[in-house]
Amino acid sequence: MGRQGASGNSGEDGSRSHWIPNPLLKGLFALMLREWPQRGIEDFWTRHPLDVQGLLLDGPDLFGYIWDSALSTPPWYFWSVVNSLEPFMRARGYGRPDLIWNLLSGEPSTPYGWICGLPIFNSMPEKGKSTGDARFGIAESIPSLMKHWFPGSDCRLLHWRSRAGSSEAGYAFSPQSEFEGPIPPFDFAYSIGPVLKNLPLTRGIDPFDAITLHADCRTYSQLTWDDEFRIVEDGLYLRGGHWGRVVAFSTFLRYQDWVIGSLEPPDRLAVLFDKAFFCPVRKRVVIDAGNLCGAPLYLFSLRLESKSPNPEISLTRVGEREAQFWPAAEKAFRNFLLQ
Repeated sequence: MGRQGASGNSGEDGSRSHWIPNPLLKGLFALMLREWPQRGIEDFWTRHPLDVQGLLLDGPDLFGYIWDSALSTPPWYFWSVVNSLEPFMRARGYGRPDLIWNLLSGEPSTPYGWICGLPIFNSMPEKGKSTGDARFGIAESIPSLMKHWFPGSDCRLLHWRSRAGSSEAGYAFSPQSEFEGPIPPFDFAYSIGPVLKNLPLTRGIDPFDAITLHADCRTYSQLTWDDEFRIVEDGLYLRGGHWGRVVAFSTFLRYQDWVIGSLEPPDRLAVLFDKAFFCPVRKRVVIDAGNLCGAPLYLFSLRLESKSPNPEISLTRVGEREAQFWPAAEKAFRNFLLQ
C-alpha cells in the first residue's frame, strides 16, 4: 500500500517530463503475468517499492501505478528494475531468463499501438523511401524514439557506413538525466539491444540483421557474479588470465574511428577487452572482444544486409497480435489483483 517515505530520487527537484513512460514496464509486467507464478511476481516487486514525491508505493498500489500506461517512473527506478531482472530469475531457477528479450522479439507483449502511433513512426524519414527498405527509415528514427522512451537522455545517429555489401548505422546513447542524477549502468545487450534489433517487427517487417555494442558504461567489476577482475599494470586479469588493457576513451574512439561530434563526454580511462567474456553463472557472453568497458556513454551499431524481403510497412499482423494479447493480459492482471 502507499505510505510516506523519504523522497530519494523521486524527481521532486527536477521534472516528471524526464521520467520514463510506463508502457515498457507494463509490457514487462504483462510477460511476468504470462510466465511467472503469482508469488514470484509479488516477491520481485516487493524489492522495488516506488517513491513518488514522498509517497511510497508497493503492493496493489504499485501494480496499478505500473499498469497505467499514462503514468511514468523515474529513470533510476526503471533501470534498477531492469538490472535486477536477470539475477532474480537465475536465483529462482525460472526458465527463460531472457524475458526482457521478448518485449519486441516477435511477442505481442509491448503496447505496439503506443509505439506505432508515435509521430516519429508515422512520418518515416527519407532514408527509408529512397532505399526501398523501410528499415533504413526506422534506423534513422531511433534517436527520436530513444529520447521519447527515455526523456532527458541523449541519443544520436553518428554515421552510416558500408561494409561488404551491408549498411551499418552507428549511434551514441547517454542515458544520464540532468534532473534525475546518476543512472545505474545497465546491460545493453540484455535490455535495449534486443528491443532495438527487433524494432521493425512493430511495423510488420523483418528485424535488423544485427546489433553490436562497442562501448559499455558498466565497469569491469560489474561484469562478473562469482569472481572479480583485477587491474595489474594496466592489464585486466581474471584467474590469472589476461582479458584486456586500460585505455583512454579518446584513444578508443580514434582506434575504432568513431566521431562523436559535440557530445563531449569526459575522457576517462576504461578497459578494452581483448577477448569475449562468457559468464558461467549467466551462461552467456556478457561482453565481446573489442568492447570498451567503463565508457562515459554507450556506442552501438545496427547492421542491415541486402534489402529486406519484406521491405514495406504492414501493420495488419501487428494489429492482430495486439488484439489477441492485450485483452488476455488485462484479464490476467485483474485476476492477479484478486488473488
